[in-house]
Amino acid sequence: MKKTIKIFSILLTTTICHTIWAQETAEGTIVTKEPAKVMMFGIFHFKNPGLDLIKSDQINVLTNESQSYLEKLANKLGKQKPTHVLAECDPKEQDNINKNYKNYIDGLHELNSNETEQIGFRVAKTAGLTGIICYDDIQIHNRQWTTRAYMEDADPERYKEYSEFLKEFKRRTDEEHKSLSLRELLKLTNNIEHDKQNMNLSIRNNDVKAENIYLGAEGNASWWHRNFRMYANIQRVAQPGTRVIIIGGQGHTAIMKILLASDLQRKAWDINVYL
Repeated sequence: MKKTIKIFSILLTTTICHTIWAQETAEGTIVTKEPAKVMMFGIFHFKNPGLDLIKSDQINVLTNESQSYLEKLANKLGKQKPTHVLAECDPKEQDNINKNYKNYIDGLHELNSNETEQIGFRVAKTAGLTGIICYDDIQIHNRQWTTRAYMEDADPERYKEYSEFLKEFKRRTDEEHKSLSLRELLKLTNNIEHDKQNMNLSIRNNDVKAENIYLGAEGNASWWHRNFRMYANIQRVAQPGTRVIIIGGQGHTAIMKILLASDLQRKAWDINVYL
C-alpha cells in the first residue's frame, strides 16, 4: 500500500511540474508561475519576397480599410499585455529591426508594408515593449525543391498533376485576396482546415522515391528541421510567466501549432479570439 501511494505521489508531482512552475526566492518564499502562454499568429507575407511555393497576387495592406483594421487589431493584442513579440525575421537583421522600432516609437520611421512592422511594431508599442525579437532560422537548406526537380525530370505525369494542383491552389488564393477583406484573410491563415491544406502542399509528395532514397521525405524533413529550430528560438523566450505573440507565415505556424500542442511546458493562446 505504501509503495502504491509513493508511486502515485511521484506521478502527481510530475504532472504538477508540467502545469505550475515554482521558484524559491532569497527570502525563502515560494513563488509560483504559470506556464508561458504562446500565441501562434499565422499570416501571409504582407510584402511577399517571392520565396514561397505559391506566388499569389495579394491584397494591398496599405489601403485605408486595411490600415484601420490593423490599428484596431494591434491595439486589442497590445492591451493583452504580451511580454514579448516575435517576428519571422532573420536574427542577423535584429540590429536594423531595433533601430527602425526605436525610430518608430520616436515618430521618425514610417512603417514598411511587411508584417514585422505592420503588426509586430504596432503590438509592441501598444504593449509598451522595448522591441520585437527575430526568431527565424534560414541556415537549413530547404530540399523540397529537389523533389519537384526530380518529378519534372523522371516522373513527368506526376509532375504535371502536381503542377495542376498548385495552379488551382494559386487560383483559389488569388480569388480570396481579390474578394476578401484583410480581416477575413487573416481568419483563413489561422483556420485549422487551411493549416491542413497548407501542409498538404508537401505531404502529398512525401512518398517520392520512397523505395530507396526517400527523396520526398528527406525534402520534407529539411522543412520541419527549420521549423524545429524556429520553435527552439521561441522556447528560449517563452519561459514560465511570459505571454508571447509569434508572428509567422502560415506554412510555419501550421507546423509549430503541432509542436506547441505537444509542449507541456507551454500553453496555446488562441489568436482567433481577437481577429
